[in-house]
Amino acid sequence: MSDFGTRLKKARKDKKVTQKELARVLGVAQSAIANYENNTRFPGLDILREISDFLNISLDHLLGVEEKIRQKAIKSLESQDYSKTADEFLELLTDFREEQAKDLIKHIHSEGIALTIIIKRIFVPVLRKVGIGWQQGKISVAQEHYITAIIDRLIDYLSESQETAPFNGLSSVFMSPSGEEHVLTLKMASEFFKAAGWKTRFIGTNVPLDGLVEVIKEERAAVLVMSSLTIEGLNSAGYLISALKGLLGKESPLVVLGGKLEDEIRIKKETKADIVLDDLEKLVTVIKNLEDNVRTNRID
Repeated sequence: MSDFGTRLKKARKDKKVTQKELARVLGVAQSAIANYENNTRFPGLDILREISDFLNISLDHLLGVEEKIRQKAIKSLESQDYSKTADEFLELLTDFREEQAKDLIKHIHSEGIALTIIIKRIFVPVLRKVGIGWQQGKISVAQEHYITAIIDRLIDYLSESQETAPFNGLSSVFMSPSGEEHVLTLKMASEFFKAAGWKTRFIGTNVPLDGLVEVIKEERAAVLVMSSLTIEGLNSAGYLISALKGLLGKESPLVVLGGKLEDEIRIKKETKADIVLDDLEKLVTVIKNLEDNVRTNRID
Protein backbone atom coordinates (compact mmCIF):
# COMPACT_ATOMS: atom_id res chain seq x y z
CA MET A 1 0.00 0.00 0.00
CA SER A 2 1.48 3.40 -1.01
CA ASP A 3 1.85 6.26 1.49
CA PHE A 4 0.69 9.90 1.30
CA GLY A 5 4.04 11.21 0.13
CA THR A 6 4.25 8.70 -2.69
CA ARG A 7 0.72 9.51 -3.86
CA LEU A 8 1.39 13.25 -3.74
CA LYS A 9 4.64 12.93 -5.70
CA LYS A 10 3.00 10.76 -8.35
CA ALA A 11 0.05 13.15 -8.73
CA ARG A 12 2.40 16.12 -9.03
CA LYS A 13 4.59 14.43 -11.65
CA ASP A 14 1.54 13.18 -13.59
CA LYS A 15 0.52 16.84 -13.97
CA LYS A 16 4.13 17.80 -14.84
CA VAL A 17 4.29 20.20 -11.91
CA THR A 18 7.59 20.86 -10.11
CA GLN A 19 7.94 21.09 -6.34
CA LYS A 20 8.77 24.77 -6.77
CA GLU A 21 5.59 25.44 -8.77
CA LEU A 22 3.39 23.60 -6.28
CA ALA A 23 5.01 25.45 -3.38
CA ARG A 24 4.32 28.80 -5.07
CA VAL A 25 0.63 27.95 -5.59
CA LEU A 26 0.24 26.80 -1.98
CA GLY A 27 2.23 29.70 -0.56
CA VAL A 28 4.73 27.48 1.23
CA ALA A 29 8.46 26.86 0.93
CA GLN A 30 9.69 24.25 -1.56
CA SER A 31 11.20 22.38 1.39
CA ALA A 32 7.66 21.92 2.75
CA ILE A 33 6.65 20.06 -0.43
CA ALA A 34 9.79 17.93 -0.14
CA ASN A 35 8.88 17.14 3.46
CA TYR A 36 5.34 16.18 2.46
CA GLU A 37 6.66 13.82 -0.19
CA ASN A 38 9.20 12.33 2.21
CA ASN A 39 6.46 11.84 4.83
CA THR A 40 8.37 13.88 7.40
CA ARG A 41 5.53 16.44 7.57
CA PHE A 42 1.81 16.25 6.83
CA PRO A 43 -0.19 19.21 5.48
CA GLY A 44 -3.22 20.69 7.20
CA LEU A 45 -6.74 20.38 5.83
CA ASP A 46 -6.68 23.73 3.96
CA ILE A 47 -3.42 22.84 2.21
CA LEU A 48 -4.78 19.38 1.39
CA ARG A 49 -7.82 20.95 -0.27
CA GLU A 50 -5.63 23.34 -2.28
CA ILE A 51 -3.46 20.41 -3.43
CA SER A 52 -6.59 18.48 -4.39
CA ASP A 53 -7.96 21.40 -6.42
CA PHE A 54 -4.70 22.33 -8.12
CA LEU A 55 -3.68 18.78 -9.08
CA ASN A 56 -7.29 17.79 -9.86
CA ILE A 57 -7.14 14.74 -7.61
CA SER A 58 -9.73 13.68 -5.05
CA LEU A 59 -8.97 13.98 -1.36
CA ASP A 60 -9.97 10.34 -0.92
CA HIS A 61 -7.35 9.23 -3.45
CA LEU A 62 -4.73 11.60 -2.06
CA LEU A 63 -5.32 10.24 1.45
CA GLY A 64 -5.41 6.64 0.26
CA VAL A 65 -9.02 6.04 1.28
CA GLU A 66 -9.84 4.18 -1.94
CA GLU A 67 -6.77 1.97 -1.59
CA LYS A 68 -7.54 1.25 2.07
CA ILE A 69 -11.06 0.18 1.11
CA ARG A 70 -9.67 -2.07 -1.62
CA GLN A 71 -7.14 -3.63 0.74
CA LYS A 72 -9.83 -4.18 3.37
CA ALA A 73 -12.04 -5.88 0.77
CA ILE A 74 -9.17 -8.15 -0.30
CA LYS A 75 -8.38 -9.07 3.32
CA SER A 76 -12.02 -9.88 3.81
CA LEU A 77 -11.97 -12.17 0.79
CA GLU A 78 -8.73 -13.80 1.93
CA SER A 79 -10.18 -14.59 5.34
CA GLN A 80 -13.15 -16.43 3.87
CA ASP A 81 -13.57 -20.18 4.19
CA TYR A 82 -12.54 -21.70 0.86
CA SER A 83 -13.23 -25.31 1.82
CA LYS A 84 -16.35 -25.49 -0.37
CA THR A 85 -14.43 -23.97 -3.27
CA ALA A 86 -11.67 -26.53 -2.77
CA ASP A 87 -14.26 -29.33 -2.79
CA GLU A 88 -15.84 -27.96 -5.97
CA PHE A 89 -12.44 -27.64 -7.62
CA LEU A 90 -11.56 -31.25 -6.71
CA GLU A 91 -14.92 -32.53 -7.94
CA LEU A 92 -14.45 -30.80 -11.29
CA LEU A 93 -10.96 -32.27 -11.65
CA THR A 94 -11.96 -35.81 -10.69
CA ASP A 95 -14.68 -35.54 -13.36
CA PHE A 96 -12.00 -34.35 -15.83
CA ARG A 97 -13.80 -31.03 -16.35
CA GLU A 98 -10.54 -29.18 -16.81
CA GLU A 99 -11.76 -25.88 -18.29
CA GLN A 100 -14.44 -25.40 -15.63
CA ALA A 101 -11.90 -26.12 -12.90
CA LYS A 102 -9.48 -23.59 -14.39
CA ASP A 103 -12.20 -20.96 -14.79
CA LEU A 104 -13.15 -21.37 -11.12
CA ILE A 105 -9.62 -20.59 -9.95
CA LYS A 106 -9.06 -17.82 -12.49
CA HIS A 107 -12.25 -16.11 -11.35
CA ILE A 108 -11.13 -16.16 -7.70
CA HIS A 109 -7.74 -14.75 -8.70
CA SER A 110 -9.42 -12.00 -10.77
CA GLU A 111 -11.21 -10.84 -7.61
CA GLY A 112 -7.87 -9.89 -6.11
CA ILE A 113 -7.05 -13.05 -4.19
CA ALA A 114 -3.30 -13.62 -4.23
CA LEU A 115 -1.83 -16.81 -5.63
CA THR A 116 -0.31 -17.62 -2.23
CA ILE A 117 -3.80 -17.59 -0.68
CA ILE A 118 -5.12 -19.83 -3.45
CA ILE A 119 -2.22 -22.20 -2.84
CA LYS A 120 -2.80 -22.35 0.93
CA ARG A 121 -6.60 -22.43 0.94
CA ILE A 122 -7.37 -24.44 -2.20
CA PHE A 123 -4.44 -26.22 -3.84
CA VAL A 124 -2.82 -27.64 -0.69
CA PRO A 125 -6.11 -28.97 0.78
CA VAL A 126 -7.00 -30.51 -2.59
CA LEU A 127 -3.61 -32.20 -2.91
CA ARG A 128 -3.96 -33.58 0.63
CA LYS A 129 -7.36 -35.04 -0.20
CA VAL A 130 -5.98 -36.50 -3.43
CA GLY A 131 -3.20 -38.19 -1.46
CA ILE A 132 -5.67 -39.66 1.02
CA GLY A 133 -7.98 -40.71 -1.81
CA TRP A 134 -5.13 -42.45 -3.59
CA GLN A 135 -4.16 -44.33 -0.40
CA GLN A 136 -7.76 -45.45 0.04
CA GLY A 137 -8.08 -46.53 -3.57
CA LYS A 138 -10.70 -43.87 -4.33
CA ILE A 139 -8.45 -41.93 -6.71
CA SER A 140 -6.42 -43.63 -9.41
CA VAL A 141 -2.79 -42.90 -10.26
CA ALA A 142 -3.98 -41.41 -13.56
CA GLN A 143 -6.32 -39.04 -11.72
CA GLU A 144 -3.59 -38.07 -9.24
CA HIS A 145 -1.16 -37.24 -12.05
CA TYR A 146 -3.87 -35.36 -13.97
CA ILE A 147 -4.90 -33.23 -10.97
CA THR A 148 -1.29 -32.45 -10.10
CA ALA A 149 -0.57 -31.42 -13.69
CA ILE A 150 -3.57 -29.07 -13.80
CA ILE A 151 -2.57 -27.38 -10.54
CA ASP A 152 0.99 -27.09 -11.83
CA ARG A 153 -0.19 -25.35 -15.01
CA LEU A 154 -2.54 -23.06 -13.06
CA ILE A 155 0.32 -21.93 -10.83
CA ASP A 156 2.39 -21.07 -13.91
CA TYR A 157 -0.51 -19.16 -15.47
CA LEU A 158 -1.48 -17.21 -12.34
CA SER A 159 2.15 -16.43 -11.51
CA GLU A 160 2.65 -14.86 -14.94
CA SER A 161 -0.65 -12.98 -14.91
CA GLN A 162 -0.44 -11.32 -11.49
CA GLU A 163 1.42 -8.13 -10.63
CA THR A 164 5.04 -8.68 -9.63
CA ALA A 165 6.06 -7.64 -6.13
CA PRO A 166 8.81 -4.98 -5.90
CA PHE A 167 12.26 -6.62 -5.90
CA ASN A 168 13.79 -6.57 -2.41
CA GLY A 169 17.35 -7.16 -3.65
CA LEU A 170 17.54 -10.81 -2.52
CA SER A 171 17.72 -13.95 -4.65
CA SER A 172 16.75 -17.56 -4.01
CA VAL A 173 17.30 -20.85 -5.84
CA PHE A 174 14.90 -23.81 -5.81
CA MET A 175 15.72 -27.42 -6.66
CA SER A 176 14.80 -30.99 -5.79
CA PRO A 177 17.65 -33.28 -4.70
CA SER A 178 18.46 -36.47 -6.60
CA GLY A 179 15.79 -39.12 -6.10
CA GLU A 180 12.97 -36.58 -5.94
CA GLU A 181 10.71 -36.26 -8.96
CA HIS A 182 7.93 -34.29 -7.26
CA VAL A 183 8.53 -30.55 -7.70
CA LEU A 184 5.04 -29.09 -7.25
CA THR A 185 5.49 -28.32 -3.54
CA LEU A 186 8.78 -26.62 -4.35
CA LYS A 187 7.12 -24.57 -7.08
CA MET A 188 4.39 -23.50 -4.65
CA ALA A 189 7.02 -22.47 -2.11
CA SER A 190 8.74 -20.30 -4.72
CA GLU A 191 5.53 -18.27 -5.10
CA PHE A 192 5.73 -17.24 -1.44
CA PHE A 193 9.24 -15.91 -2.01
CA LYS A 194 8.11 -14.06 -5.15
CA ALA A 195 5.24 -12.49 -3.20
CA ALA A 196 7.79 -11.22 -0.65
CA GLY A 197 9.85 -9.55 -3.41
CA TRP A 198 12.58 -12.17 -3.82
CA LYS A 199 14.07 -13.04 -7.19
CA THR A 200 13.53 -16.77 -7.67
CA ARG A 201 15.23 -19.28 -9.93
CA PHE A 202 13.75 -22.75 -10.26
CA ILE A 203 16.25 -25.29 -11.58
CA GLY A 204 14.29 -28.53 -11.23
CA THR A 205 15.80 -31.81 -10.08
CA ASN A 206 18.99 -33.90 -10.38
CA VAL A 207 21.26 -30.87 -10.83
CA PRO A 208 24.91 -31.84 -10.31
CA LEU A 209 26.88 -30.12 -7.55
CA ASP A 210 29.07 -28.04 -9.87
CA GLY A 211 26.01 -26.83 -11.75
CA LEU A 212 24.29 -25.87 -8.52
CA VAL A 213 27.35 -23.97 -7.30
CA GLU A 214 27.52 -22.10 -10.61
CA VAL A 215 23.86 -21.03 -10.35
CA ILE A 216 24.25 -19.95 -6.72
CA LYS A 217 27.26 -17.79 -7.59
CA GLU A 218 25.61 -16.40 -10.70
CA GLU A 219 22.47 -15.40 -8.78
CA ARG A 220 24.33 -14.43 -5.61
CA ALA A 221 21.64 -16.53 -3.97
CA ALA A 222 21.04 -15.86 -0.29
CA VAL A 223 18.82 -18.92 0.09
CA LEU A 224 18.63 -22.41 -1.40
CA VAL A 225 15.27 -24.16 -1.03
CA MET A 226 14.92 -27.91 -1.48
CA SER A 227 12.03 -30.29 -0.99
CA SER A 228 12.10 -34.00 -0.23
CA LEU A 229 9.38 -36.62 0.22
CA THR A 230 11.65 -39.69 0.33
CA ILE A 231 14.57 -41.09 2.34
CA GLU A 232 16.67 -41.12 -0.83
CA GLY A 233 15.91 -37.45 -1.38
CA LEU A 234 16.85 -36.57 2.20
CA ASN A 235 20.15 -38.39 1.88
CA SER A 236 20.89 -36.57 -1.36
CA ALA A 237 19.92 -33.23 0.21
CA GLY A 238 22.26 -33.89 3.13
CA TYR A 239 25.14 -34.61 0.75
CA LEU A 240 24.50 -31.44 -1.26
CA ILE A 241 24.23 -29.23 1.82
CA SER A 242 27.47 -30.56 3.32
CA ALA A 243 29.26 -30.22 -0.01
CA LEU A 244 28.02 -26.65 -0.51
CA LYS A 245 29.04 -25.54 2.95
CA GLY A 246 32.45 -27.13 2.40
CA LEU A 247 32.98 -25.50 -1.00
CA LEU A 248 31.48 -22.07 -0.35
CA GLY A 249 32.08 -21.63 3.37
CA LYS A 250 30.63 -18.31 4.55
CA GLU A 251 29.39 -17.64 1.02
CA SER A 252 27.10 -20.66 1.18
CA PRO A 253 23.40 -19.75 1.05
CA LEU A 254 21.07 -20.51 3.90
CA VAL A 255 19.29 -23.80 3.18
CA VAL A 256 15.59 -24.42 3.68
CA LEU A 257 14.52 -28.06 3.44
CA GLY A 258 10.82 -28.86 3.17
CA GLY A 259 8.62 -31.89 2.67
CA LYS A 260 6.82 -34.54 4.71
CA LEU A 261 9.31 -34.49 7.55
CA GLU A 262 8.22 -36.29 10.71
CA ASP A 263 11.21 -35.50 12.91
CA GLU A 264 12.37 -31.98 12.10
CA ILE A 265 15.07 -31.83 14.79
CA ARG A 266 16.69 -35.10 13.69
CA ILE A 267 16.51 -34.23 10.00
CA LYS A 268 17.99 -30.79 10.59
CA LYS A 269 20.89 -32.37 12.46
CA GLU A 270 21.48 -35.08 9.85
CA THR A 271 21.18 -32.88 6.73
CA LYS A 272 22.72 -29.73 8.22
CA ALA A 273 19.88 -27.67 6.71
CA ASP A 274 19.48 -24.26 8.34
CA ILE A 275 15.70 -24.54 8.42
CA VAL A 276 13.51 -27.65 8.19
CA LEU A 277 9.89 -27.01 7.33
CA ASP A 278 6.91 -29.33 6.87
CA ASP A 279 4.10 -26.79 6.39
CA LEU A 280 3.65 -24.05 3.78
CA GLU A 281 1.55 -22.13 6.31
CA LYS A 282 4.75 -21.34 8.22
CA LEU A 283 6.60 -20.09 5.14
CA VAL A 284 5.56 -16.42 5.35
CA THR A 285 7.14 -16.09 8.81
CA VAL A 286 10.19 -18.11 7.75
CA ILE A 287 10.77 -15.85 4.72
CA LYS A 288 10.60 -12.72 6.86
CA ASN A 289 13.11 -14.21 9.31
CA LEU A 290 15.37 -15.23 6.42
CA GLU A 291 15.32 -11.71 5.02
CA ASP A 292 16.18 -10.22 8.40
CA ASN A 293 18.97 -12.79 8.85
CA VAL A 294 20.48 -12.13 5.41
CA ARG A 295 20.34 -8.35 5.74
CA THR A 296 21.94 -8.50 9.19
CA ASN A 297 24.80 -10.77 8.19
CA ARG A 298 25.48 -10.06 4.51
CA ILE A 299 28.41 -7.84 3.61
CA ASP A 300 28.17 -6.60 -0.02
